Amino acid sequence: MSITEALSIDEIIDKALYLCDDLPKTREYDNQSRNIKELRDRLAGGRLQIAVFGQFNRGKSTFINSLLRMKILPVSVLPITSIPTIISYGNTNQCIISFVDGKKDVVVCGDTEVILNQLTRYVTEKNNPRNYLCVSQVIVKCHSQLLQHGTVIIDTPGFGSTITHNTQTTLDLLASCDATLFILSADLPITQTEVDFLKRVMNTVPRIFFIYTKIDLITGKEQSVAMKFIKDTLIKSLDFNSGV
Repeated sequence: MSITEALSIDEIIDKALYLCDDLPKTREYDNQSRNIKELRDRLAGGRLQIAVFGQFNRGKSTFINSLLRMKILPVSVLPITSIPTIISYGNTNQCIISFVDGKKDVVVCGDTEVILNQLTRYVTEKNNPRNYLCVSQVIVKCHSQLLQHGTVIIDTPGFGSTITHNTQTTLDLLASCDATLFILSADLPITQTEVDFLKRVMNTVPRIFFIYTKIDLITGKEQSVAMKFIKDTLIKSLDFNSGV
């Protein structure tokens, strides 16, 4: 094929999707096909998809609420998020709950308190344990300047708790993201569980940013010691370079 006959990225993606139709109808291939379709849609819409993930009770939802400057996601000291929540820009606040069993979507519009109550009902482990409500997807649209130019934030289920299905849900999701924010907190700098999880996703996630939360719990000197410990651990355990 000559340079003038080279395929555009859209044509390459469409060809890949066409070839996917001949693949076995297994969970693995279905996931790959879905990832390719999502890539096509994101390229067309100029979307940047960022997942916020980390061990349970690290403060992921609290962090996202702070980024958005609105209390829209439920928070708790217990494992809270059981369903990934996709947050994008909207002129008005809206929550859309979709289901795997074909049941009609639940669509709610209102202030942040209305959206928060709806999410508490459907995405929390307490009210929807092991996703017995069969929720397939949750989309939140909100009037946040951070999201105005196409950035999409995904609040993922925490890993490392006794609720093991949350870990697999998070792993499945990360493959479709452009970057991730990995939440660490000052009350317990970094655990072996977090190191092991990072080892599992290193080849899946294109770029990882580390966010250090709850620093008001420790002094400035303690912060420096903890930060050095975290960096040394990442360099030693995961072969990160010294500039992490």
